[in-house]
Amino acid sequence: MTKKQIIIGVVVLVVVLLAIFLFNPSKESNGVLNATSTATTTQSTSQAPAVKTTVSSDGKSVVTSKAVVNQVLIYRTSYYPTSLNIVKGSKVTWVNKDTVTHKIVSDNLGPTSADLLPGQSYSYTFKTAGIYGYHDSVNSTTTGTIVVK
Repeated sequence: MTKKQIIIGVVVLVVVLLAIFLFNPSKESNGVLNATSTATTTQSTSQAPAVKTTVSSDGKSVVTSKAVVNQVLIYRTSYYPTSLNIVKGSKVTWVNKDTVTHKIVSDNLGPTSADLLPGQSYSYTFKTAGIYGYHDSVNSTTTGTIVVK
């Protein structure tokens, strides 16, 4: 290969990478958002405030909502968290983060879901105070508890 061919190859590579970088509107460019796009992030952990923040094209953040998110993640043979304390009238959402189907089964007149495929979720609103135990139909040793006050 000649020096001229190497230089031409490098120039072509740079042009291709530059084109991908400039014409991909869903990505950030040097930490600055494209003027026509906005980015939305949501922080959510079990019973922690979820803050939805919208970042505008001028780089300013605006908090648009706050809410308590009661979420239980299903992964392999565990619920995360295994126990959750909530107030009466709260909604809990179970999210299947595993690669197999799971099903939430109540131990005492509480939440019972349909089969949850990977990525699917199920929500249940607790209207009465009490302690609600549940398990996974795939693995009955996977258990959890919701304490409603």
